[in-house]
Amino acid sequence: MVCCQRPRKLGAKYTGQDIAPDEFVQPSLDFDYEGKRDRWNGYDPAAYRHVVDDYQKVEDAKRQLKAQKIDAALMDGAVDESVAKVLLACCCDC
Repeated sequence: MVCCQRPRKLGAKYTGQDIAPDEFVQPSLDFDYEGKRDRWNGYDPAAYRHVVDDYQKVEDAKRQLKAQKIDAALMDGAVDESVAKVLLACCCDC
């Protein structure tokens, strides 16, 4: 990127004029040996919660679909009633 302003005669750090603050000042982190190597440092589980909720919805939909298929097979007579109870008990927590 090209700067369109001419350079100052004296730098701002020497004159103290027009020194703008940084956009974001990094916090000073003083960790011990383990703190520097902690891979979960700064992890916020609340930020990941929406991903877990999305997968939970998908799993619930799969369980409902499987329960509907077992019920349909039971109505058609393709599956015995005792087998259907076992399938519903182990696969679908309905």
